[in-house]
Formats: sequence, structure tokens, C-alpha cells
Amino acid sequence: MTPLDLIPDFLPVVGFADDAAVLTSVIAFIKNKLNETKTSRAQ
Repeated sequence: MTPLDLIPDFLPVVGFADDAAVLTSVIAFIKNKLNETKTSRAQ
């Protein structure tokens, strides 16, 4: 996913674990920002 992987993707399961961690973090960040926007607009 990222141009610079911490662990190369050609390693079986471990290679994609860092990509999954980055993706999970990005989704959580976006979800948090959307909730903040929703809350501020409701006020």
C-alpha cells in the first residue's frame, strides 16, 4: 500500500500485516474526523 513498506509484501503473511495496520489506522482517523465534523455541525 505504501511506497515504503516496513516489511516487504513478498514475505507471506507478515508482509501484509504492516499494510493492514496502516489501513486500520487511516480508517480510524477518518472515522474520528467525520464524527468531529458531525458533532460540530449539530451544535
